[in-house]
Amino acid sequence: MSTPLFAKKPTYQIATALLLTVTALTSSADTTRIAIDTNKMAQQPTIVPELFGINSRWIDAGDGIVKYGEMIRDRSFRLQNSKTKQRWIESPNPETSGKIRYKKKGGDDSPWGGKGSEGFMELSQKSQGYTCISQQIIGTAVAGQRYALNFSATGLDGPAGISAFFVDNAFLPVEKLDNLVTVGDTNWGNYELTLEPDQTNEKGLFRICLVTAGQIGIDEVRLHQLGGTPRVSPIAHQRIKELKVKSLRWPSGSDADHFNWRGSIGPLRYRQESEGIFAAFQTPSWGLHEFLDYCEKNGLEPLITVNVLQPPEDSADLVEYILAPSSTPMGKLRADNGRMKPWDVTHFELGNEPTTEYKADRMSWNAGKGYVTLARTTAQAMREKALDIDKAIELKGVLETTFALASWVKIVPTLSRWNPAVTDQKEGLLSHIDQVKGHFYSAFTWRNKDPALFAEVMAGGTTITTLVDNLRTQTPTLPAFWLTEYSLMIEKKNPSRIQIDRLNDYQSGLAVADLLMSAINAKFGGAYLFNLAEHGTWGVLANNNDFRLRPAGIVFSLLADLSQQHQLPVSIANNWEITVEGGDGNTPSNFSYPGLEVIASYRDNQVFVYLLNRSHDQQQNIAIDFATPGYESVLMERIGPAALRATNEIDANNIAIEKQPAPVANKPFPLPPRSLTRLVYRQ
Repeated sequence: MSTPLFAKKPTYQIATALLLTVTALTSSADTTRIAIDTNKMAQQPTIVPELFGINSRWIDAGDGIVKYGEMIRDRSFRLQNSKTKQRWIESPNPETSGKIRYKKKGGDDSPWGGKGSEGFMELSQKSQGYTCISQQIIGTAVAGQRYALNFSATGLDGPAGISAFFVDNAFLPVEKLDNLVTVGDTNWGNYELTLEPDQTNEKGLFRICLVTAGQIGIDEVRLHQLGGTPRVSPIAHQRIKELKVKSLRWPSGSDADHFNWRGSIGPLRYRQESEGIFAAFQTPSWGLHEFLDYCEKNGLEPLITVNVLQPPEDSADLVEYILAPSSTPMGKLRADNGRMKPWDVTHFELGNEPTTEYKADRMSWNAGKGYVTLARTTAQAMREKALDIDKAIELKGVLETTFALASWVKIVPTLSRWNPAVTDQKEGLLSHIDQVKGHFYSAFTWRNKDPALFAEVMAGGTTITTLVDNLRTQTPTLPAFWLTEYSLMIEKKNPSRIQIDRLNDYQSGLAVADLLMSAINAKFGGAYLFNLAEHGTWGVLANNNDFRLRPAGIVFSLLADLSQQHQLPVSIANNWEITVEGGDGNTPSNFSYPGLEVIASYRDNQVFVYLLNRSHDQQQNIAIDFATPGYESVLMERIGPAALRATNEIDANNIAIEKQPAPVANKPFPLPPRSLTRLVYRQ
């Protein structure tokens, strides 16, 4: 496997019998010159705020950003027989001959939440003790706070006692064991307890136990903090402000294909669970009202993912529910749920990303044409509804952009045939949509040495912009492109394993800088980092305690200042190239890209220059020339260089934006490797 070396053009490739090694000749005295056109700056186009979006999943409440939301997953035990999605831990007590069984049939058909599901848990034991079921809760149980527990229960062979309480990760109680209730007959009934932990446990558990001899059924377990309705927690809100987000995408990701928006409206008590692709069944605490109210209050542009697997009339009803006056049926339902005034929403996307689930009546290899069928009917229904209520909406259709340039993509027809189906002038989707959209994750590959892996990762921005340029050439009528998911994906092969620990380090931060700066320079219509709060993987917020920013979040916050600034024309002389092996991930084989990415902008009589050095170990001399004289540098800020695996998980300030001595005007200055720099100039 070749290791890329970072070199000035030209590069000299020397083939050996075993591998191709890229070598280069370079001089440290060489200077890269950046020319910035500062004429008529206020007349230059502005950088659109939708480029600074973040994905906000409907299941983000499960990562703690929402207070007063539902704290139990799979409340009706529907996945208790699933080895991969099972959420309840079964703990029969051997000393009491305790037994726990999942019953597929039966259960409470009129629970506290209004609608039940088939199945319940049966607990039994022959003497006093604790035979329990447990679950790691959503969010954090805070010491001194009070929590309402509602559950359905029945005594299957007479009266029996039930206790419920919070425990730590060792299953030791963190509150007094005084929450007891007697189940007295064979009819299902609702029981309510108030829990109050003595200790705060970020990843604590909740237990509900049979404590007497007997046999009981338990169903529909619900738990939430008392004192309010679902809302973004103050700490999470503060971090979102620090990110300087301008737009949020919801319900977002593959989970959107399993999401029913109707289940996310109305009082939390009566909301039904939706099935996430990875998160089992969960009650949408971060529902449609919470999402749109938060966007409205904080001046954020909402982007809504429509589930094209649902009937088209459901999506039309969604348009009416959001945008129509209360005199319409859906507008009245919205008013009944507490919101009289319509929201102001423009942007909807038709589905999430290429998948065989969209094949409709086609074969899996032809899923792109199936998607066109689904998206066309959904778009038509939404357009007609918007016309009926005199509202303008913009619809976005799905392209395959993550793997479209991969060297191996032709052997996967679902992917290789997708874009021709969508962009076909007669039978495609373009006449039904306003924009196209896609996703990109760098780099779906692995290298044993960090410098080589870093070089593959930093090819991502040029890969996605090259693809979009190709699509624009092939289809001159292609509308604006939106990158609605982007981030990092490091994956070992044989067997395939995502390297989760590499999704939150310094390398991931520079990958975000690479992709976002490339999207800005390529004039994408929007870009949405994946994602906000999934702290176990991609979340830019590191935990559900202080929600500290990870390196990707630090980078995003620095670049988000570009929103609505005037972007200035830039030319670069003596840029250098990086060449990578590629081929096995989503970058083409023997792929080259520029070592330096530059954005220049203007606002409030200041010029801002952003410099991304994509090299792992090459420092470069930089000179900046302005078309008009008299500019002096007043500030230089920098992220990095740092170790690629450095994180903020333990030390929140390990990766941070640091001020540097401003360079002397009109003189070259060194730009360190693997760093993002911002300079501020004034005349």
